[in-house]
Amino acid sequence: MSFEQLNEILAVPPPPLPTAERLVVDDDFLLRRFIGPNADHYIAIYNTARAKNPDQPFGAMRSWSWPAALWFLPWALYRKMWLFGGSVTIAGIILSLLFPSAGTAMGIGLAVATGFISNRTYLQLTVRKIAKLKAISDSEEDVLARLDRAGDVSSFGAWFGVVVLVCASLIAAVSGYNAGLNQN
Repeated sequence: MSFEQLNEILAVPPPPLPTAERLVVDDDFLLRRFIGPNADHYIAIYNTARAKNPDQPFGAMRSWSWPAALWFLPWALYRKMWLFGGSVTIAGIILSLLFPSAGTAMGIGLAVATGFISNRTYLQLTVRKIAKLKAISDSEEDVLARLDRAGDVSSFGAWFGVVVLVCASLIAAVSGYNAGLNQN
């Protein structure tokens, strides 16, 4: 082997090293991962609204949520909507204390309202949180790690909501019973 042949061999650059497989995630994947259980239901609602109005999907969103209408607080806390769940519940309590004679009608009205707005509100909060997580994250791995902490559901929140509803119902029942005894 001559020096010229050796120089030709050494002049050829070595093949590039294989790079680690890079994650490529799209918004639908992030939405599904954030939502967690029952994601297909929420994705279908979101996709239907996006098909009707791609620029403003939440304006076109019309859906009903039985869990939110019948068990709003446990549903909201299960979906980690702490502020929304607490605010609507406290508003309902304040209204029933201010207008006790209209308490049942207001309760039914609040149940209907939460049944209509809850899916849209949940998806709006979800899309906003995902956008915020993407903006503050350095990499896709960081987005996924933050998404896993912020998203999914909270079984503890659901059970806490059930306990709060049961306690509130017991307090209302005892208050009504005492009020009935005082009238006699």
